[in-house]
Amino acid sequence: MDNVKVIMRQTNYTKDEAEEALKQNNNNVIEVIEKYMEIQKPKPVHKTTNQGIYTEIRELMSKQKSSLFENKN
Repeated sequence: MDNVKVIMRQTNYTKDEAEEALKQNNNNVIEVIEKYMEIQKPKPVHKTTNQGIYTEIRELMSKQKSSLFENKN
């Protein structure tokens, strides 16, 4: 019953509409509100193998540089 009240506060749904939306979305309040507000989830970014390798190398070098400066102070 609490979820219905939350949905009614965040949307313009009536009690019956909120209950129906919860049933359709397996009682997931966040999904109901996202669908109401038409929020689209970002598509996952697919990287090539080389992009993944160079990303890891850059992150590793950045961490090494940060730890080097921390050790000097």
